[in-house]
Amino acid sequence: MTSSRSFSLAPRVVVSALALTGAVACAGSFEGEVDGEAVPPLLSGYWLEGDGEGFQVSATASTALDLCGSATALLREMNDVVSAKADEVDEDDDEEDVYDELADAYEDAWRRHMPEDFWTVGASIFVKDDDDFVDDYDLGEDADIDFENPAFASVTVCHQEGFLELDDDGSDDNRTCFPAKGGELEVVAFDDKGSIELSIDAELAEADDLDEEVGDVTASLHMGSCKAADEANKDLEDANEDLRDALTGDSNVPPGEGEGEGEPLTCESDADCLSGNRLCDLAYAICVDPALVTGGCSGASYLSSRATDGPVVYAATVVSTSSYCDDELTVTFNVFDPNDDLGSSPYVRAVDDSGYTVSVMATTSYTSSLSVKVCPEGAATPIALQIEDEVGYVSNALCTSP
Repeated sequence: MTSSRSFSLAPRVVVSALALTGAVACAGSFEGEVDGEAVPPLLSGYWLEGDGEGFQVSATASTALDLCGSATALLREMNDVVSAKADEVDEDDDEEDVYDELADAYEDAWRRHMPEDFWTVGASIFVKDDDDFVDDYDLGEDADIDFENPAFASVTVCHQEGFLELDDDGSDDNRTCFPAKGGELEVVAFDDKGSIELSIDAELAEADDLDEEVGDVTASLHMGSCKAADEANKDLEDANEDLRDALTGDSNVPPGEGEGEGEPLTCESDADCLSGNRLCDLAYAICVDPALVTGGCSGASYLSSRATDGPVVYAATVVSTSSYCDDELTVTFNVFDPNDDLGSSPYVRAVDDSGYTVSVMATTSYTSSLSVKVCPEGAATPIALQIEDEVGYVSNALCTSP
């Protein structure tokens, strides 16, 4: 089986380091305890504009000194490591072994460039129109999102207690994060060529149990960008793409299908198949051409087959939420082809394993991705979901469970 780490670890090399980068000059204050601990003074920070639909900004302040320089050095070293690896491997190499070696190299590089113990205060903001960016945003359960004109923010405080130590799923065993379950973030000022100023008043909780509160905090952050790390990040993304192409033979034809050779590639999720432009048919646990994906539950049989020109989607995340009902699920879909456009108001069908309709409470579309809130109360799970774009073409069916 292809390791799912092969599609999460390499991007994580980008995200882990870049999420901590910051310019040296950062005026940051922080008040309040987090899970019984006092947070040291915030010394450095950065803001970064994201890609994709709308206008997205991520900002991070840290107790470490000059994370911009440290993280830039880390990203550049990993770019050299991944580029060299891409030159020496081919499709006959075992992907899991290759990414295990990269994980070890990443941990070693982290020790050379990153502090052992530090805190970060991170904020992410999304608006449909950048003219509306400087504003107030409710956090977590306090947020009331206008789905016609979405604007929302999140805040997370993290503590790195020891050098990077990657688990099998690519997570860091020495990093603990506490998201804001309520409160408010204000973008006080923003200059897209210079700095950002934020004011945060947040109620933090355990990441895996939002009912377990860990503290009320306030923060005032003023920081610039880190262009060197941004450029190093893009170089590393290119190196990751080269490595994936080398490991797959730069071919979009999956093994065991048509002109390919060997047995079909087995999988547990779409992440195991995406490098070959395939999706995981959960019913048979094999990677197949996207047009063949039927879903992995009985409910899929009650939905239409994917239209020839219909979008191919995969579930990026499935999380339990409670905006409309106790058993609520929020499912985020991404289109397999980023050039596909779901439109601003796609229609979502949801049925349970007995074929009965499941309530879809809200949908939020960002053209190439879609967030869906469903209430499966009393439904025979798992649930099959299908998207109909604004043109009327239907996607493949995907299944999810509470």
